[in-house]
Amino acid sequence: MKIKSLITTILILVPFCLSHADDLSQWTNHLIPLPKEITITGETSIASDSIMLVLPETKDILIQAAVKELGISSANKSPFTIQLCLTSEKKVSKKVKKSLAKVANSEQAYAIQPIEKDGEFIGLQFIANSPIGLLYAVRTFVQLVPVNETFWEIPQVTVLDWPDLSERGEWGWNLPHDKFGLAALKMNEVEMHSRLGFFEDGQPRARFDEDMLREAHQIGIQIVPVISHMEQLAKTGLFKYYPELAAVPEPGKPLPTDYQPALCFSHPNAVPVIAAWMRQLLSYDRVNDINVWLAELDAPCYCDRCKGGEPFEMQTRGIVKAFREVKKEFPNAHMRLLLTQASYKVNDKILSAIDPDTRITYYHGHKTYDSSRDPMIYPLLEDFSRSGGWLGVYPQLTNSWRTVFPFTGPQFIQARMQEFVDKKLQSFSGYATPANWYYDFNIAASAEWSWNSHGRSVHEFAAAYATLIGLENPQAFADWAELIGDIGWNLAESRVVESFIFNAGNAVFIDGVITDGTLYSKENPITFGKGILRSYPDMNALDNDVLRAQKALTMAEQAAEPLMIDESMCVLGTLNYVKSYKICADLLNTPDVEKSQFNNALNRLDKDAMYLTVVMNQWGARQYPAERNFVHYRLRDSIDFAANNSEMIRQAALKILPDDPYEEYRFQQVSEWTTSDFDTTDKAVFWMDITDYLGRCGEYDVRFMFEEGTSGVYTNSVTLLMGPSKESANPIDLDKWEAKLSRYGRYIEYWITVPEMPKKLSTIKDRYFIKAEITGPKMELPAERRQTNGKIFIRKSWRDAVL
Repeated sequence: MKIKSLITTILILVPFCLSHADDLSQWTNHLIPLPKEITITGETSIASDSIMLVLPETKDILIQAAVKELGISSANKSPFTIQLCLTSEKKVSKKVKKSLAKVANSEQAYAIQPIEKDGEFIGLQFIANSPIGLLYAVRTFVQLVPVNETFWEIPQVTVLDWPDLSERGEWGWNLPHDKFGLAALKMNEVEMHSRLGFFEDGQPRARFDEDMLREAHQIGIQIVPVISHMEQLAKTGLFKYYPELAAVPEPGKPLPTDYQPALCFSHPNAVPVIAAWMRQLLSYDRVNDINVWLAELDAPCYCDRCKGGEPFEMQTRGIVKAFREVKKEFPNAHMRLLLTQASYKVNDKILSAIDPDTRITYYHGHKTYDSSRDPMIYPLLEDFSRSGGWLGVYPQLTNSWRTVFPFTGPQFIQARMQEFVDKKLQSFSGYATPANWYYDFNIAASAEWSWNSHGRSVHEFAAAYATLIGLENPQAFADWAELIGDIGWNLAESRVVESFIFNAGNAVFIDGVITDGTLYSKENPITFGKGILRSYPDMNALDNDVLRAQKALTMAEQAAEPLMIDESMCVLGTLNYVKSYKICADLLNTPDVEKSQFNNALNRLDKDAMYLTVVMNQWGARQYPAERNFVHYRLRDSIDFAANNSEMIRQAALKILPDDPYEEYRFQQVSEWTTSDFDTTDKAVFWMDITDYLGRCGEYDVRFMFEEGTSGVYTNSVTLLMGPSKESANPIDLDKWEAKLSRYGRYIEYWITVPEMPKKLSTIKDRYFIKAEITGPKMELPAERRQTNGKIFIRKSWRDAVL
């Protein structure tokens, strides 16, 4: 169920009764996150329009948000009262004030106290040091009480609560739609890219969505604008206006595909440009922090000024210098500096180059985008944090940053959040691509354990989550989640799906960098305990997870919960696929392999690929029933990874077994692009007659594969047409969205649906055509930077196969 649906469920729960006052779970299972201290000694039932609301004198917008969420009019006159009080008010007891003053992150802490008169329960007092604390108190209350009902079952509850981590949130381009879901879970921070550029006169310009800032502030979320990676600023137009700031590439070394220069920090104009962007972002109302990202790739400058200097030290000193100037105008502002995989080797030098109030965020494309069981915060940063330095982290909350794969992972999320809290971090900004609705459970779990890291067990949280989303048997879900979570963690730790996706583009992902390579070779076979089998020391361990996944599927089927069933099928299918792939890869490298054995293994692999394609497509569609054009390319790659990799194995086996029973499901080349296609324009249209490649109706994939060159391309759309000729053909299907192809993303697949066709195409005049639009290298680039070559393929898809 979606996070928004989860939050909606919070508001419409049917009232329930407490059979025993000391049986907290009937109440607390409706709370995410679980408060630190909570007791309930009774309850009362009262009409919602018979509750009087008393507010503090402040007109703070967060108090207004709290009133809105409660839905009570302060004009009501009633002996039963809900009071919202700040600790500065006299009516708050000294004991509560003292308790709220001494807890961690006290500005967000809150208390709820019963109001009693002559032994009678006549109201509740919500108390906090600040308006955000009062808003959190209200959010706890509305989880406990179905506030849209006519009569409220109100618990006689006492709460003292505060968060373990000061900041709890996410970063990404995908968050504006989900800020309300995050807020309802008491998450409070979102980091997003700013729009960097220049005015016509060359003055730097930084913009941000003011509506986003305002709406987020109204619900208690801090927005932190991002200034992107220092080697990626060419896209802002920087070197059009300031060509002298372009870093000098290494002399005599070929430039990589799609090369764009980094920023030369030795030039005196570099710091003023960065400072101007900072100044404009901090000028926005309610922006108090900005996050500047160091270069994600090694991007040294070889000019005379930079020669011999350490690039990341130079970046850091320049960024810090820029912020010092800006801080004179914004004394309460803070700058965050994002570390990267490229800076990792010199992070100690970076920490030595910052000012004491600089906030550090730890990111590494491999070590924080990691779902292994390894600790994430390494000793250098742990020492920095424990000694009082402000440290945040950018962890992935999913199977992988590159995949969209089901992963109900309570053990994984609990371990991550407990580590962050125990090592004294201040912030986590999780990453969940392409949208939270594929990972509702893990998002809610990160909210749970970043607030109360050592509260609930894995099983207890899963039962609470199931209760909130309205499952009939929360305990059955919790049993399943505990089992599937451990199996899914093994797959995530081994980077199984991620590795297969990269392998389909003849690439590997090592230490946060995409490079040429393959998943296996004769010299580098697939080995237990390593790579995609990292979590499996031997075949027995893999077989044991297959058995456990089969048990999880049985549990899901008994619960009759579709999302549990879908995830179980995906996990089981992936395990079976990995096993088949390992067997085929070994046989492929076996001299004089027995052909019938190899044939059986290949057919098994294809059947596993077919199964996995179908169930992954089913899971994705149920999680977010989107129109095809809005299906993110990372989900497409995750759905098709098995088909892509089984085809690669089959191609490698053709010399041994030339017959392929699934030939129509293999890519066949239908066109290509070369540099000459873009001699006079950067936009080209490619027409392909695909009639002879269509064996039947149904789902098809059209693949664009970047082969080589100094420039990648953008694919814009694929149209399927039918008619006697391309000039007179009519469109019958369209998959329209923009993708970039380069050395970092080498393939992309568009999906089309071929309608039912006559049995013999030769008896009709109509033909089937594909029209593909490609944007190539920009015309202003020099000839040596406009080289690009690629191929276009088509195949029948297994997405519509019948299992």
